[in-house]
Amino acid sequence: MFDTVKALRKGLEEAVDRLDTDGLDGPRAARLLDEFVAIERLGANAKTLVAQRLDETRGWRGEGDRSFAHYMARKAGTSVAQATETVKTAQRIDPWGATADAMKSGDVSAQQVSAITEACETDPNAERDLLATAANDSVEGLRAESRRVKAAARIDELAHDEVIRRSRYLRAWTDREGAGRGEWKVPPEDQARIVTRLNAELDAVIDEARKAGATDERREARMADALVRLADSGDSAGDGRSKVAIHLRVDHSAFERGDTEPGEICEIEGIGPVPVATARNLSTDALVYVLATKGRDITHYAERGRYIPDKLRLALEARDQVCVALGCNVRDGLEIHHIDPVDNNGETSLENCCRLCRWHHYLCTHQRWRVEPTPEGWRVTPPDNRAPPTDRDPPDLRLAV
Repeated sequence: MFDTVKALRKGLEEAVDRLDTDGLDGPRAARLLDEFVAIERLGANAKTLVAQRLDETRGWRGEGDRSFAHYMARKAGTSVAQATETVKTAQRIDPWGATADAMKSGDVSAQQVSAITEACETDPNAERDLLATAANDSVEGLRAESRRVKAAARIDELAHDEVIRRSRYLRAWTDREGAGRGEWKVPPEDQARIVTRLNAELDAVIDEARKAGATDERREARMADALVRLADSGDSAGDGRSKVAIHLRVDHSAFERGDTEPGEICEIEGIGPVPVATARNLSTDALVYVLATKGRDITHYAERGRYIPDKLRLALEARDQVCVALGCNVRDGLEIHHIDPVDNNGETSLENCCRLCRWHHYLCTHQRWRVEPTPEGWRVTPPDNRAPPTDRDPPDLRLAV
């Protein structure tokens, strides 16, 4: 085997050395590109399969590398992050499975293998369907299907959502050129609101640029302009309504039941899967369009608006000047909560709404706590007397960039 691979490498080196791109016409260049793409794919797949065995045997030890990922990065001349992804993929591969066979035949790329094996960790029975998706769809389409498989296989959707919530962050820094840079990681429902707000602002930016005759800049540059505009503007669209509209696609049975089972979906369009409970409790500043399906049939399409009219908002602000939870005197950043949920046909009224601090609103919308009236005032109580999470810094459910 080693001699065969070594001979292949030698032959490839000679072919590349003789490569004269100036002498190629269009069709020949296209055919040659196809061959090199196939070679590259087979080489990457073989590297991953060999890496799996190298990791199992610890054959990489002895050269002073702190980890297998550092070893792979040094050998391949890549970043540690890229090498880590290769190592994780290698560790997930079943050497006798259908994905390994597809790798050996060059039918899948390294990125496709990563998406397939990640999903098969949670649902091994999805392997054949994912390979079919890889053969007929783009890498992004395969990744989206992989996310659906993982979401459907989760036993506790809210627990997974909580893991994402606890690992949330937003980082901003100045790069070596002196430019401002940033990145964030937030729960998918917050990502949907951020992206929707940015896209809405982007339309205004592009329209203004078109009127000014400036039409030559990239969409990414205009999106950066939209981000700056949002930082300079208020949250309202001017009529008391937020600009945020979220499109939710969900299996009818899952929405009725309250969670998904394998094969069912509940996802925000353009973002990905979310727990059904999270979808039901999206912020009062969001307008949610629900598309419920049963197989190929659309069973329900509705606007599940939670907008708070200006007059009601003013009345609530006058009545609930602090968080209504007994013993909580927080005044800043209060959020409006439906006591009887909208999903239970609860009204958007003064009697059915109250203002809660960010922490208590989080407990009610994400942890199933309840707002109940008592002779002394409102009380926020846990389900089955469950204690609140220890994390005292919940997500800003109204996050907007």
